[in-house]
Amino acid sequence: MGGVSTEPNTEPVAAQPLLPRRIGMLVTAAVVALALDIVTKALVVADLEGKPPLQLAGGLVYLDVIRNPYAAFSLGVTGMTWVFSVVCVGVLAAIIWVAPRLRSRGWAVGLGFVFGGALGNLLDRIFRAPGALQGHVVDFISVFGPNAEYFPVFNFADSAICCIPYLVDRLNWCWDEEFKNSLALSLRPSEYWHRQCYASFQAEESALPVLQTVGYDNVLWASDFPHPDGLWPDSQQFIAAMFGDMDPLIRDKIVYGNAAKLYGLE
Repeated sequence: MGGVSTEPNTEPVAAQPLLPRRIGMLVTAAVVALALDIVTKALVVADLEGKPPLQLAGGLVYLDVIRNPYAAFSLGVTGMTWVFSVVCVGVLAAIIWVAPRLRSRGWAVGLGFVFGGALGNLLDRIFRAPGALQGHVVDFISVFGPNAEYFPVFNFADSAICCIPYLVDRLNWCWDEEFKNSLALSLRPSEYWHRQCYASFQAEESALPVLQTVGYDNVLWASDFPHPDGLWPDSQQFIAAMFGDMDPLIRDKIVYGNAAKLYGLE
């Protein structure tokens, strides 16, 4: 999960003709993501629902149709479907708000995929059974094994939502190789990240070796309450086990200090 500071952008504004192009790229990416989501769901519901999983690519992928009342990748708690719908509307509104301010092709394409994916799942919430804002999303992609044996079943909308980290990671390379002399920016993308962006993690020990690279000031630890895979009410034990050998000042930043700064609770 990531976040961006709401501090006003003080960087020089790029040429205005770039704006329609960036918005066009966002809209195109959103349409592609939404079309893929709608078409693939319609096909699998018509041909595969209620049938055994269909093996593809020698078992790398299985088409396994389920109805998901939870969030992306079947994460969440029962009875909260309407909350995911409201959150989805908020995400769409935020992207519409930020679209006129985009100066990067990578961000335009990435947010377009997020918009199309979020809209695809929102349409499921609205129009599918059991009712408006309570609808169950159609998931059908299971990797490495059927029945979510190794990874939660997902759909193209989930894929679109989760591809943005890779696109953001590419921004530095694109800047260095192509846009350094053509965009009116004073910092590399990674420097903007360290200045105003945040990411969170939960219990993934693989995150620990990269914390310094991501930035100790840019990381928020999450208990993921109230999700069923959250760490509450054992949060303190997890904190002690995961951060016990860490510098206390850095640990306190990650566990609560950075979140307090981000949300103005200091």
